[in-house]
Amino acid sequence: MGKTGTAQKYENGAIAQGKYIGSFIGFAPSDNPEAVVYVIIDEPIGAYYGGVIAAPVAKKIFEKYGVKI
Repeated sequence: MGKTGTAQKYENGAIAQGKYIGSFIGFAPSDNPEAVVYVIIDEPIGAYYGGVIAAPVAKKIFEKYGVKI
């Protein structure tokens, strides 16, 4: 289970064109959580949606440590 996030960045009080933060926070397994993972990707190149860039990283972290997702 988790939640993605995508945010625009600000510079000098205004939205910075083309600058984003993509994120994902999740816990697993959902029925009896053993682990929480929070991934933040600051100013990614190309895709910037949290579900596209951060969630797959969290999945790999869960898998690396043997947490069932």
